[in-house]
Amino acid sequence: LYLHDGLLENQGEHPCNTREPKQDIVNKYEHVNVSGVRTEYNPVLETETDMRVRAEDAIRDILRSAVKNNYTRIAVVSHHNWLYALLNVSMRNAEVYRMYYSPEQLGKCIG
Repeated sequence: LYLHDGLLENQGEHPCNTREPKQDIVNKYEHVNVSGVRTEYNPVLETETDMRVRAEDAIRDILRSAVKNNYTRIAVVSHHNWLYALLNVSMRNAEVYRMYYSPEQLGKCIG
């Protein structure tokens, strides 16, 4: 299990995501990889463009980690607006969207 701050959704007047300090997460969930989590989390309001850039950066980081650790399957779980920013697809609650990458495509994506 891998946590990444880039998956948090910060848009709107009432940000969807808040989280505990990193050390609290480490203490509670020793089995979770928190290398993608900043020490402090300070949500900031962001535009759709800001979210798109952050989503693309986060997915590249996650894919790099998957390649490095030889993972062949990953699941990304986030909120609607974050997923829409990345995929440009509006999804219903708990809907699954599958993506497959060939080694060549993956290389270009994480390049």
